[in-house]
Amino acid sequence: MRAASDRSGFGTAAGYLAALAQAGIEAASFAADVRDRDRLLAALDAVNERFGGIDVLYYGAASTDVDAPLRSITETTATDARGAMDMLYPAIDAVGRVLPGMVER
Repeated sequence: MRAASDRSGFGTAAGYLAALAQAGIEAASFAADVRDRDRLLAALDAVNERFGGIDVLYYGAASTDVDAPLRSITETTATDARGAMDMLYPAIDAVGRVLPGMVER
């Protein structure tokens, strides 16, 4: 089994990689900020090159402001929706980059 993580920028990659290695899983970490499209796509290309393909893509982009209070849908503004969409577009880019190889395999 092989795995790739994008958590290298968060200081926890070493722990993830060590635990996976102990379980016999070949793993590597690739840093990517989903808000940087070029870096995101480059990281996906690096994973693809290193492991010969991507079989599963998990996109779990976090909120940019985890301390922001939740609002009722009736208080949500167009600006709020634009911010949420800014986190959706990278998912579309990521799927567009890896899906052709998944379908081919």
